[in-house]
Amino acid sequence: MFERFSSVYCVDRNSVVEVSKQLLEKAIPQQLALEATGYFSQFNGASFRSGLYRAVSLDAIQKWNALIHGVFPTAPSETMPIGYDWLGRFFCVDVEGLSRNENRIFLLCPYSSDALEIPADFVGFHNNVLVDQMHPAVEDELFDKFKENTNLSMLPINTCVGLITPTFLGGELIIENMHLIDVEVYWDLTAQLISQLRHQ
Repeated sequence: MFERFSSVYCVDRNSVVEVSKQLLEKAIPQQLALEATGYFSQFNGASFRSGLYRAVSLDAIQKWNALIHGVFPTAPSETMPIGYDWLGRFFCVDVEGLSRNENRIFLLCPYSSDALEIPADFVGFHNNVLVDQMHPAVEDELFDKFKENTNLSMLPINTCVGLITPTFLGGELIIENMHLIDVEVYWDLTAQLISQLRHQ
């Protein structure tokens, strides 16, 4: 089902997290049971292409949903985080929309506070969007430049490349404005910044 995706996105060594059948049944919405069960059975928590893209680990979905809604309080209540890229941007399935036959993935960007809609279903997002539109989807060329400039071969697990000054505060998406940071910490700090701005 994900042959095209896996032919381009090689799994980084020792990055897959074993997942139980019980967790698969509990964490995956019924509307995504077929495709998501197959995906997470194979790629749960996996890192791909030296950290360019990562699948979430199912045991962390509730935590990520809480952090995401802290930054994006108006996001649909029923979303399922499925992965994030090296910039800490999350990709979430609009589970609520599936009941209306609306297939879309939300790209949620912490450094800009932008929420973009990608018209794709779960399988199409991985096999088509991430493969055919790799540059706009996960900024692969900028990732290569960052690794080259910082002599980084592999992005550490649970780490992303965050912006020191987010674009919503005037920062730029350039290597000089980037640093390594824990993904959870990055989202938590972003939520605090946005909350302060809302209450000014």
